[in-house]
Amino acid sequence: MPASDSEAATWLMDRVQLKDRLLSDFKAHGHFPNEGIEHELSTLRCLVNFTVVISLTVLFINLTFFSSIWFKTYVCLACAYLASATCFIFRPIPVTDLL
Repeated sequence: MPASDSEAATWLMDRVQLKDRLLSDFKAHGHFPNEGIEHELSTLRCLVNFTVVISLTVLFINLTFFSSIWFKTYVCLACAYLASATCFIFRPIPVTDLL
């Protein structure tokens, strides 16, 4: 987001104009411009992604149930942290300016 009010107003107007163009294109053509279509998806790529996700899931489940107590402790603490962060809407401030 821009810092000054005039830059923010210009940025906002540009976003609204872009939204209006996208909406009119959608109404005219039935889809958004440069929208991917289903036949462009590679079956091989989808199978590779699926295999990687399932493999990692099985690995982490195996590590959780059949590994040392330290990994189980880590998993429990991570779950407790994520549950409390979700419950209390905890969002850390991003570090953007390191210099």
